Amino acid sequence: MTPTGGVTAAVGLVCLVAACLIWTVGRGHTPRLVVALVIAGSVGIVGSPLGGWIRRAVLYLDQLAGTATGRLTGVVVTGLIGLIALYVLAVHLWHNSVDIKTLAAALIAPVAMTSVPGVVGTVGASVLGAIASAVGMAVGAAFGIH
Repeated sequence: MTPTGGVTAAVGLVCLVAACLIWTVGRGHTPRLVVALVIAGSVGIVGSPLGGWIRRAVLYLDQLAGTATGRLTGVVVTGLIGLIALYVLAVHLWHNSVDIKTLAAALIAPVAMTSVPGVVGTVGASVLGAIASAVGMAVGAAFGIH
């Protein structure tokens, strides 16, 4: 594991632990912050060597779906998961109705958006990356990581 990968994974893990503590012990006091922490944690883990395994598993499932239903349909199935996760995030955050479905969508959206082809996938991944970058920098700065 490279030092950069370790820092990314460490910040991601800190974000996930903080989100878990706020959600359980803090009784979801700041639900939008919890979602941002889960997104940052997921992106941090995806950016680590463990994330490489996760991305390979998603690629394998994409190829498996493509083999079973045809190449185009396989891309549609895996891309649809990413779009649904992003939609759930947007709607639940807009209406401030964060629940377990929202947190699950925040956890899988960074990985799933990488399988959405074209401009939509690029924009979705960029938005999630920007959220994760802002939260990750704040958490890293709090622990003295620059």
